[in-house]
Amino acid sequence: MRITSGTLLVAPPKMPDPRFSETVILVSGHTSRGSTGFILNQPTGETLAPVSRALNITPELHFEVSWGGPVTPDTLWLLHSPEWETDNTMYINNHWCVTSSTAMFHHAADGDMPRYFRWIAGSCAWAPGQLQAETQGQKPYTPSSSWITLSDVEPEWVWESDPDTLWEETLERASLDFVSRYL
Repeated sequence: MRITSGTLLVAPPKMPDPRFSETVILVSGHTSRGSTGFILNQPTGETLAPVSRALNITPELHFEVSWGGPVTPDTLWLLHSPEWETDNTMYINNHWCVTSSTAMFHHAADGDMPRYFRWIAGSCAWAPGQLQAETQGQKPYTPSSSWITLSDVEPEWVWESDPDTLWEETLERASLDFVSRYL
């Protein structure tokens, strides 16, 4: 399957890297220079309260932060639907955007938020060709430990899914998508 920005990567049941066990990742960029993404289903239990205190933002923000991956873990991102933007908003595709600026915290304090959003700390990244090798089961990866890809998923379905069940639901959708291609 062709990987594009907006593709979902679903961890296989035998994911060898425990950091990515039972994760669903949104690919935010995929070029010849490498790939990036955000884990969608790993809430941390932490909130933005310390950030709002550090930035002297009132009212204090209590949105939960999710773990987006091991790369740049000290960065905060607002993954969101495209009807909302600031001057730093980057479009992943027509359905997904990401913003990272201090303005997003001020907007949040003012109640100006996108319809769908997740606050995310950190991200994922792959070297050139690495993600293709992982999804195709090329050595040192194996077919049983390769990412499962899912494209053309309705973003609303992802946003409205419970992070605790997103992996199982996405795995099921990917298997149904795979089977329907051969029926």
